[in-house]
Amino acid sequence: MSNPEVSGVDRTIALLRGKKPNGTMPHAEPEPFAPEPAPALSRHITEILSRRSQVEWLPGLDDILERRVVAVLAGPHGSYKSAFVGRLHVLAALAGTPGMMCYGEGAGLDRRLAAMLREYAPDAAPDSVPLYAIEKRVNLATPKGLEAIRNELRARKFSGGFISIDTYSKFAAGLDQNDNAAASEYIAGLDSLRVEFDSTVLLSTHTGHTEQKRARGASSLIDDTEAEYVASFANGVMKVTRERFKDSPSLPPLTFKPRAVELGYMDRRGAIVTGLVLDECNAERTHNEKPIRGANEERAMRVARTAPGPEIEIAWVVAEAVKEMPRGSAVQDKRAANVERAVCTLVNHGHLFMVPNSGESRVTLSRVREVPAVDWTGEPI
Repeated sequence: MSNPEVSGVDRTIALLRGKKPNGTMPHAEPEPFAPEPAPALSRHITEILSRRSQVEWLPGLDDILERRVVAVLAGPHGSYKSAFVGRLHVLAALAGTPGMMCYGEGAGLDRRLAAMLREYAPDAAPDSVPLYAIEKRVNLATPKGLEAIRNELRARKFSGGFISIDTYSKFAAGLDQNDNAAASEYIAGLDSLRVEFDSTVLLSTHTGHTEQKRARGASSLIDDTEAEYVASFANGVMKVTRERFKDSPSLPPLTFKPRAVELGYMDRRGAIVTGLVLDECNAERTHNEKPIRGANEERAMRVARTAPGPEIEIAWVVAEAVKEMPRGSAVQDKRAANVERAVCTLVNHGHLFMVPNSGESRVTLSRVREVPAVDWTGEPI
């Protein structure tokens, strides 16, 4: 008969064999929980190099505006900022990029858009252009204002496009633009639009009264954006810098000359209604442009601006200018030669441009050739 007592030695042996003292096996103890390893913070350069990424530009705006960024355009009053923003929108929309213009600059948007469509795509039907505009002020410094814009974009099924805010002050009522925290929060709101709608957002604002090379107000307006442009206007030329992009290196400035385009109808006074476009002009020539000086240069330029067509015969400018000049008492009449020399100076200084293949007999006021006025059916007016 076995002894019910289990000796200390037997107990020890049982425990070593994994059995309880009464001979039964114990319940298996659960394995301790092993946490998932944290994801690596680093990547080897071979993985990074395999991306083969490149700068992504908005369609129609290569070397001007990148995709999926929040950018700021600054410039003083009268520097044609709104015309530049409109030009970007129309060119992008014609390339298939949907656009939403938050436009707070008053009346005249219809004339500006009509002029640009005539110049850039005279055969395009307006209803085929994916471009929309909000022509009332919405306070994007408030959750309610941001939600109103979001709802409008959602209703339009907007995605992968270009949103502009023109201007900051018109769409940020009551915001202290000198407050870094407030400006940073405002940019965060615009960034939320960028993320949700996979779009580029461009904020137009003014430069400071004394500092004309940066946006006025809080520094966070620049620090929290990814691209920056500064607009200026002098000697008849608009310049837009391209010094800071998200991914692209700096590029030379863009230069334009404003021009009025006849829209094919008259106002109540019988005057022809026009719209504004920006004609690209030679950056190098514009950089070297000098002010118009001297009576002969002023007279020749004034006559050239009255020419009936885009291509101006130099001989016509000379003949018209000479009519305004007294004969004088000199034996040799040098009036025509003086005007010809003035026209040459205007060309060298970037105010007039020689027409290619004209034998240096004709000039234009800009490098961009004018498109004949047409109506929306494509028929000449």
